[in-house]
Amino acid sequence: MGVVFAERNFPGTVNSIEMYWENSIDFKEGESKALMHAATWESVVHVFSHVKQLIALKQQLIPKDYPELKPALEVSSYPHKVPTLKSYFIPLKGGDGDIVANTQRLWFENEKKRPIQFQKYVGYKSLLYAILTPILVVLISLLSQLSFTRTLLLKNPKIFTLGLISSEGPTEAAMESHIFQLLVKTKGWTKEQSLSEQPKQQLWTRVSGRNPFYAMTGVTMLVAARIILQETHKLPGSGGVISPGYAFAKTSLIEELQTYKYGTKFEVLKLEP
Repeated sequence: MGVVFAERNFPGTVNSIEMYWENSIDFKEGESKALMHAATWESVVHVFSHVKQLIALKQQLIPKDYPELKPALEVSSYPHKVPTLKSYFIPLKGGDGDIVANTQRLWFENEKKRPIQFQKYVGYKSLLYAILTPILVVLISLLSQLSFTRTLLLKNPKIFTLGLISSEGPTEAAMESHIFQLLVKTKGWTKEQSLSEQPKQQLWTRVSGRNPFYAMTGVTMLVAARIILQETHKLPGSGGVISPGYAFAKTSLIEELQTYKYGTKFEVLKLEP
């Protein structure tokens, strides 16, 4: 929905969107440093163990006439900084990226709309963590391939995630202090430009909230369910497995989410011509 919001407020045609995710958590001295429960870890491990099948399925979904998008969005593979933000950012694969990709595929298949290129980055306050995290992800991916090592991963989430995931899950205080923001950089063409030119317009927006993994998720699911019941006429097709960016693009979901304590805030920051 952050992509939907950015495109709504972009005065022209969007070529690419880059999203920079930062988290701030106030852990109390002596308390658990966990962010999530082990059930999330189990999902991650099983995804890694089936990554080859997932890649094959993704390839099958891409339409044969899907356009080659230019200029291509360049992904910054190494830890880097972004103006106004203090974190070191590295690419985040899967998750939101897959959801956005499915959204763009549906827009193209059903309405022949030009797809938007997308990349998400996650930020770390420490350069060391930004360097070590990709190495740890590769290690976990490799260990997920074998039954014996996969069992080892599943039984020891706290060890393999450096305490970020545990069987006990986060404390109430940690969940309540967890604040996140997604700084969104949208690049594209002005209304006067030809798409054969280099895109010269840039929009900065922001999505933010509190307690995202638990309270905000619950609020979002309930609001989405209500929107499905009350704004059925604004939903595409007749249902099915549809990504949220396609399903809710023409609804009031973004506006509704901003009215709750544990909702989501969407802001336009700056348009650079």
